[in-house]
Amino acid sequence: MSASLLQRAGALVLFCIGCASSQDISGVAFIGFPAAQHTYIEGTQGGVASVPFLCSSTNPALCSQVDCTISSTSTGGTGFFSLLGGSNPLDSLGSATSTNFNAATGLWTSNVVVRYVIIDDVIAQSERSIGVTAACVLNTETASSSSTILVIDDDSIPANINFNQVSVGGVVQTGTPVTVSEGQTVQLHIAKSGGTSGIDAALTIQYELVPGTANIFDTGLSPSATTGSLTISRGSTSTSLSVPIVQDLLREGMENFTIALVGVSPAQYGQIGENATQQIQ
Repeated sequence: MSASLLQRAGALVLFCIGCASSQDISGVAFIGFPAAQHTYIEGTQGGVASVPFLCSSTNPALCSQVDCTISSTSTGGTGFFSLLGGSNPLDSLGSATSTNFNAATGLWTSNVVVRYVIIDDVIAQSERSIGVTAACVLNTETASSSSTILVIDDDSIPANINFNQVSVGGVVQTGTPVTVSEGQTVQLHIAKSGGTSGIDAALTIQYELVPGTANIFDTGLSPSATTGSLTISRGSTSTSLSVPIVQDLLREGMENFTIALVGVSPAQYGQIGENATQQIQ
């Protein structure tokens, strides 16, 4: 999310990229949540998820006259959160936690933090979310803004991380160890499966090339790449590693090396499974 300012027809207009806000209050450059999404891990931050809210205007008194009311919806469950301060914690922006003046833009910005208490239970659950909407009014003019809190469970059973498929030249290999010729590329497919909450979380997988009769110099990988990491993106279940095999002019016998999965982070969402090594010859 980023914000920029435009001078137009004698008025200052704040454009907030990634913000979720619709406003039509005269003299207000921006009012709403500056970020469309926040992530909260259950049991952290003192059990409170915080959502910043701001109002910017060239008139330092204007934001304090705006009344805003918060409403909340949820997906993935109910009763797991409560709004601090009741249904109208903003009351008016006169209760802002801080007000700052930016001389470069000529804007006064009032900052408020909307807070939710998130229940820290001992039940493994799927990802949940809280939809936060602010409805603001000044005289007859209105503005609205929304943001989402993603609540990641901390009681998860971690997913298993394994090699689930190996292919050479686009052909799936079924035997073990995998046999590959010089000049070909081995495609190692890594998947996550099982687990409960956190299954949609992004995972970083650490791997290691373990030399046998072959070593890193027999591959097209960098000599410093005997260890590395891969990412299974949020919402995805797999990733892959390509290992090109160098074609040299030496007459050699069968050689081998092993690729091993050695770690996962965050560890609460993933663990190395039983099929975590792949020998290549």
